[in-house]
Amino acid sequence: MMKKIIYSPLFWGFLFFAIIVKACDSISDDICGNEIYKQSQSPDGKFIALAFSRDCGATTGLSTQISIIPVGDNLENEPGNIFITDSPPKIVKPTMSWQPDAKTLRINFIKQGEIFKANNRYGDHIAISYGENGS
Repeated sequence: MMKKIIYSPLFWGFLFFAIIVKACDSISDDICGNEIYKQSQSPDGKFIALAFSRDCGATTGLSTQISIIPVGDNLENEPGNIFITDSPPKIVKPTMSWQPDAKTLRINFIKQGEIFKANNRYGDHIAISYGENGS
């Protein structure tokens, strides 16, 4: 004789909630989009710095983000890996310049809004420095 398992409404509620959370998590990156604003290739031709605007829909504004990626790779639909601020590129006006040795990237921008990320290194071999536009 087989026992019949009866699940409580609490179990079903938790299961439904878990499914909704997982679905929203997988959709969240899909509603975001990146649009390249400027790019700068390293002097050794190995990396490219990309300044882009990221838009994640009506609940957030455009943000300025910067990633360094290997030349030949595409900018993925992900947040910037070295710099993020909550103001759009047309206001922040980021500029990126590499030192001739390709080991240092200088990022200048107009400070506007909140800065959420400003990494000083990319990997083991690229240093990143920051300044305000015009400095």
